[in-house]
Amino acid sequence: MDISKEKKELIKSLKLLIYTYENLLIALLIPLIPLYAEFSFIKAAYNLNKKLKNLNIILYDNLFYLIEHSKLGNLLLLSVYSLLLLNALVLFTVCAPIFSCTFFLFYTYFEPKIPSSLIYYCSILIFIIIVIIHIYSFVSIFFISKYELNISQFCQGLYELTNNELFNKCAIDFLNPTITTKRRMKAIDFIYLHKKPLKSLSEIIETLPDKIDIIELK
Repeated sequence: MDISKEKKELIKSLKLLIYTYENLLIALLIPLIPLYAEFSFIKAAYNLNKKLKNLNIILYDNLFYLIEHSKLGNLLLLSVYSLLLLNALVLFTVCAPIFSCTFFLFYTYFEPKIPSSLIYYCSILIFIIIVIIHIYSFVSIFFISKYELNISQFCQGLYELTNNELFNKCAIDFLNPTITTKRRMKAIDFIYLHKKPLKSLSEIIETLPDKIDIIELK
C-alpha cells in the first residue's frame, strides 16, 4: 500500500500549523493562514485514515475534533480586533490627510456612486461575522479535551502501523504537555506547549515508510 502522498500532505500541513505558532503576528493579520492550516491537516488525516481502514487502524473518532478549535477560535478573535485596530490606526494617522482630501473632493464634486443600502448590509454582515467568531471562541473551550483525545488517538494509530514508540510518547505529550524549566509559566510557554508536540509529530511522521507491506502487518 502506497501512502507517500498522504505522508507528504501530513508533513506539509503540520509544518504550516507549526508556522502559525512561530509567526503569530502574520497569523493574526492573515487569518486565512491558520484556517487553511487546520483544514489541510484534517484533509490529510482523512485521506490517510481512509487507506488505513482496510488494516482496521482508526486514526480518530471524529474528524471535527482533530481541529484545535481553542487555538483557532482565539486566533480568529484576536485577528478581528487586530485588523480593526490596524485599520483605525492607518486610517487616522497615515491616510488621514489623503482620506480627508479625497472625502472632500468626492462629496463636493461627485455624486456618491455606492448605494447606501450596500454599505448598510456590509456593516450588518461584518457585525454578524464578529458575533459568530465570539461565540465560536467561547464554545471552543469545551472542545479542548476532545481535541487532545482525538490527536492522541491519531498518534496511537500511527504507532499501531509502525510500532514506533515515539508515536506513543507523542500521544502522551498531547495529553500531558509539560515544560522543562521550573520558572513561572508565561504566554511564551503556552505557545511552546502547543507547538512542541506538533513539531515532534511532524518529525516522526517523516520516518514513516512510503509503502506498507499489508501481508507483514497481518
